Amino acid sequence: MKPFNNFVVYRLTREVDLSSLPDQVSVNEFKPLGDHDMSSMGFVPSVAGENLYYSRLGKTLLTIKKEEKIIPGAFLKKELAKR
Repeated sequence: MKPFNNFVVYRLTREVDLSSLPDQVSVNEFKPLGDHDMSSMGFVPSVAGENLYYSRLGKTLLTIKKEEKIIPGAFLKKELAKR
């Protein structure tokens, strides 16, 4: 398992039905950035395996991956100056 760059724990204060979790998570699976995309975010497998969530002892782990294209300001100035 990869180390986490940012780790947030949420404690739910009411009962939640997780029976539809596999369907809900798979709809929002992470897709890598395309040529024209500036950002992408979605669920990725939490631990070794293919499931997009991991449940054990009444706890559930979900991992979200976010990818962004960052264009340096110097590059933008240079390209705009050409025009």
